[in-house]
Amino acid sequence: PSIRERCRFYTGVDLAVQQHAAADLSSICTLAVYPDGLREIVGFESGRWPGLDILKRIGTVHRRWNSLVVIENVGSQDFIRQFSAEIENVPTLPFTTGPGKASLEFQAEGLGAEIANHRWIIPCGVAKEDMNPEIMEWLTALLFYNPSAHTPDRMAASLFARHAAVMGDPQQAGDNPLRCRLVGRTGGGSVWG
Repeated sequence: PSIRERCRFYTGVDLAVQQHAAADLSSICTLAVYPDGLREIVGFESGRWPGLDILKRIGTVHRRWNSLVVIENVGSQDFIRQFSAEIENVPTLPFTTGPGKASLEFQAEGLGAEIANHRWIIPCGVAKEDMNPEIMEWLTALLFYNPSAHTPDRMAASLFARHAAVMGDPQQAGDNPLRCRLVGRTGGGSVWG
């Protein structure tokens, strides 16, 4: 099988309920986790969608990647997780935010450590204008992240997906060095060395 066929896939969903122009976004991020533990962003979408549209999108993403889906289950958000499991037949894992290891701040520190240790492939174009806008917004959120402020929606979705990858990943380093690359049409190169 190809390397991609040996990957495991995890999807994180950050939910928002309002649909006006100033409202937060619902965001869906999918990671491929390679056998050596390297993580690659393979899907990202965000928008101000109604509830049924969110359910359909979660189902579509799950079927495309056969991914385990992590959805924050604080308050009424758990309804979307429940409906995803029951209506869309999506395997879901709840994420209850709280203090300590259950905080998004803790998850963000883990993400930062993984990027610093070259464990992420971040797809982009050769030039800035070629980059997927969702990836650009995600990178901007990471760059300007403030742990005392609201965690940006795209970043939260990636943290939920990362959490599932960590929970589902045995430590398998093998002989391949783990590295983080920005991948463009020419194959990209490491921006971290």
